[in-house]
Amino acid sequence: MPLLPRSRAGRARSTTARCSTTPDTDIRLFREVAELGREFELVGDAVLGARTPARVALLVDWASWWAVEMSDGPNRNVRHVGVPAAYHRALWQANALVDVVPVTADPGRYDVVVAPLLHVVKGDLADRVAEVVLRGGTFLTTALSGRVDEDDNAFLADVPGPFAGLLGLRVEETDARQPDVVDPVVPSGTAHEARHVFEVVVPEDAEVPATYGADFCAGTPAVTRARRGAGSAWYVATLLDDGGVGAVVDGVLAEHGPAGPLADVPDGEVVERVAPNGTRYAFVLDHGAERVVTCPFDGVDLLTGRQLRSGTTWRSPGPPRSWSAAREPVDVLRSAHRRPRRNTIPPKTEFLRDNHSNRHSGNSFGRLRPRRAPHTIQLCGMQPGAFLRLRW
Repeated sequence: MPLLPRSRAGRARSTTARCSTTPDTDIRLFREVAELGREFELVGDAVLGARTPARVALLVDWASWWAVEMSDGPNRNVRHVGVPAAYHRALWQANALVDVVPVTADPGRYDVVVAPLLHVVKGDLADRVAEVVLRGGTFLTTALSGRVDEDDNAFLADVPGPFAGLLGLRVEETDARQPDVVDPVVPSGTAHEARHVFEVVVPEDAEVPATYGADFCAGTPAVTRARRGAGSAWYVATLLDDGGVGAVVDGVLAEHGPAGPLADVPDGEVVERVAPNGTRYAFVLDHGAERVVTCPFDGVDLLTGRQLRSGTTWRSPGPPRSWSAAREPVDVLRSAHRRPRRNTIPPKTEFLRDNHSNRHSGNSFGRLRPRRAPHTIQLCGMQPGAFLRLRW
């Protein structure tokens, strides 16, 4: 596997994601990449052409991003990219397989469509989303959605415009506050913080899973759910903190069960791939500390040929140490060096945030990558299947 050296000039000169300008192979970065290449060689072409069988779509719209942040209201403190990132983070933590797609994509292939802060509604998007709900799917959107058309002109109808009938509500009032103003929202027995935008919602035939807990909007709906056909449509009338977003997403996923295995393991990520011949593979990445994890499916170790059964345990590597194979049913690939994570945000979400932040400059990937501890990647196939462990 090739290793890119740092350049002598330009921005790539100072990136820390590459080796030094000297041909030194006795460094941690070189050893880890070489080991990763060796493991890929053992895997061969088993996973070539595999695709993600995602059942959840996260709609991201550039026009909505521009419209929200270029507008003088209702709140200039709202940063659009952070809202889809928060919902993606909640889906990621639930190990739900997600496709991040534009609003022009066909939502009909998904069971759940999540569209946070979908300010601009283009063409027949509302009709296409309604078809998903009527056939048994679930739609989730948030405050400031359904406000304008593709020309940034307000709809001549109650907010949320073309989504009003599907969501079973109308927004009577939109209140904007300073960032330090917090209103508690209780979607699942625990109070979560809401900030920036507080919409006063009048439900028509929608259920109310959560309400505001303070100020003039106390007792009014903060989260609604409308049953339509065989499916449902959810609306979050404010901008919740990560805990609140996670509680709402858990409720949405519970309607279909697309949350992946090990969803209850903090910082444990499971991603599935399906090969052209139908073989299913699962990558299990540990972003947390050392712990014992239970294998959630049957499979075969691609690197060793070891047969695994559901319920088998393996120990994910924490700080460097050794284990006896007699103690653990599954041998564990150990990391030669491991640094603790400095944050709990998934790396891909962190990149998304930093790439669009005026507080940073330079190569975001080169700056952030050293913060990431080497991960263990485990790949397990089902019927027929295989199991792979790689270090990231």
